[in-house]
Amino acid sequence: MPLSDYSKTKSTLWVESEPNADDFHPLDINIGEIAMFHGTLVRHYAPGNPSEFLRASMDFRIGVDTFFDPQWRLEGLLVAVSVICYLFLACCSSCYFVRRLEGLLVLQLVVFQLFIIVYGVLLLLVLWGLESLFAAVSVFFKYFIVACFLFVLLLKVFGFSILF
Repeated sequence: MPLSDYSKTKSTLWVESEPNADDFHPLDINIGEIAMFHGTLVRHYAPGNPSEFLRASMDFRIGVDTFFDPQWRLEGLLVAVSVICYLFLACCSSCYFVRRLEGLLVLQLVVFQLFIIVYGVLLLLVLWGLESLFAAVSVFFKYFIVACFLFVLLLKVFGFSILF
């Protein structure tokens, strides 16, 4: 999901149409739009940004908890990245199921706002060197966000109207 204007950055993710097709094409999406693809099977990459404008985007990844390795680290990235991915596994899964229900489109905006808040708090903790507090807060956020999703989902399933 891009957070910057594609017409200004001229930079976006390039994705194959199917596994090993070798026919990479740019995702022509802009602010407020979301693209979805199977990132494990379909190759993808982001070329360098040729513009003077910042390119920013958010990735939402759905993973299976039992296959997640919290010790894995990609060289050159902050330690927080893989922990944050783990934090949102349950949250993203809930978002997928909630999105399938009619009338909950507004919930997607709420989800986006929660992601921004949680990302901000967790990254600040890491930048301030408070890794132990980061670990405690990330566990709290994980269960808090999942509880919020389940509460809203139960309200909808049992027919209560949800007003935002």
